[in-house]
Amino acid sequence: MTEISSNSKRIAKNTLMLYIRMFLIMLVSLYATRVVLQALGEENFGIYNVVGGIVVMFSFLSRVLASASQRFFAFEIGRGDKERLKQIFSISLILYAIVMIIIVVATELFGFWFLNCKSTIPTDRMVAAYWILQFSIISFSITLFTTPYQAAIIAHEKMDVYAYIGFLEAGLQLVLALLLKFVSFSYDILIVYGLFVLIISLITHSSYIVYALIRYEESHFKRYWDSSLAKELLSYSGWNLFGALAGVARSQGINMLINSFFNPAINAARGVAYQINNAINQFASNFYTAVRPQVTKNYAKGDINATLSLVFSSSKLTYYLLLFVAVPIMVFAEPTLNLWLDTVPGHTLLFTELVIIVALIDSISNPLMTLAQATGKIALYQSVVGSLLLLNLPVSYIFLRLGYPPEVTMLVAIVIAIISLIARLVILRRLVSFPVRKYFVQVLLRISVPTIISFGLVYLLKIGFMPSSESIIVLLLKLLIAVGLTVTAILIAGLSIKEKELLKGIIMNRIHRSKQ
Repeated sequence: MTEISSNSKRIAKNTLMLYIRMFLIMLVSLYATRVVLQALGEENFGIYNVVGGIVVMFSFLSRVLASASQRFFAFEIGRGDKERLKQIFSISLILYAIVMIIIVVATELFGFWFLNCKSTIPTDRMVAAYWILQFSIISFSITLFTTPYQAAIIAHEKMDVYAYIGFLEAGLQLVLALLLKFVSFSYDILIVYGLFVLIISLITHSSYIVYALIRYEESHFKRYWDSSLAKELLSYSGWNLFGALAGVARSQGINMLINSFFNPAINAARGVAYQINNAINQFASNFYTAVRPQVTKNYAKGDINATLSLVFSSSKLTYYLLLFVAVPIMVFAEPTLNLWLDTVPGHTLLFTELVIIVALIDSISNPLMTLAQATGKIALYQSVVGSLLLLNLPVSYIFLRLGYPPEVTMLVAIVIAIISLIARLVILRRLVSFPVRKYFVQVLLRISVPTIISFGLVYLLKIGFMPSSESIIVLLLKLLIAVGLTVTAILIAGLSIKEKELLKGIIMNRIHRSKQ
């Protein structure tokens, strides 16, 4: 009981630090998006999203290795095997170097082909597009090399460090936004913006490396090679590679597909929607980041009951942490966008609403994915779920060829996300005897109640109980009341008695510590 309580407190502390980080980054990100859109214009903003997306499309390889590193680091920390932890880190760095070379070559070749043969970027903006491609490739290489150091920090559950470096990144992004707003540049503004983004990436990612080298002995590279260990890492990463490729097809692949059918302004609309999605997703992903190492460590110890209990609770809480901001933004999306942006690109409203629905479905699935990865037996999971997610690209292409609007790609994503959730549950039942019926009752049915109640109450708030004026004061008041209604619905109808007691204990503990 003491260890469970200690783990809960650690998760609460790490979550708090990540939320402080998230709030700062979210505020800066929302402000910066407004300023960058104004400074660049719709066309340049759309070009940046498309060209940057080429590199992001290949970055799934880094996410695959990052997932593998975090899993193996957390697993060995749970087992207490420090020597094997050092070996895994050194081999991971070697594998990362190889992958980095492969990705740089692939993105250069594919990026050149796409820009010249498939994109709808105007001819007079091609030089700027090439520069953005090069900046993005360099930035990605830096990010890739930093990934094992970040993985070590997360596996050791040092979320405060992760938060502090996030503060640094947010501060630099704010400085960049202010420069774009108040300084006139004689050179191409898109190229200037891309260069500054690269500099920020270099500074922030170097901070992760410096901290890990100072604090963790295993982060010092030593010439070591073990073919069997490398094969184990690559085997695990190989199946994750397929799943990550499917995720890229749903995000950046669809982005490029839309650019092939429509002009860059549509990509700008989708880019704005995903900026909002990325901001609110932090509410769920920060908690999930804090929980993920505990799931792997509990499984490594052989404590399957604690593992399943944590997966159940984190599935609900991850969803709720997204829901309480998703409901107000979805219901009041139009006035929020109008006040946030001087000029709202066409199609942004529906893109925003639909992408949040996908995020809500995915938030439930994340703890299930962590459990599958903790077992190390991911071949069946990734082959089935990855194949389903890959269908986003061909199915979307068919609908776009038939003349449907660009938003149809998000409707396809919603349907496939639901099917994928069902597939995850069926596969986990085979892997760890996962209690699907219990999960359906205690998680899926439970979260549906506060979801229906909160959307109903907030919609009533929109149509009948507040002034129709859309001044910033009235809108902020509506959003705050909407958040309050959603949180109330979650607390009353969404949590079990045990979870309410745990939440109360965590809050009282934080209050008690703040008074000391």
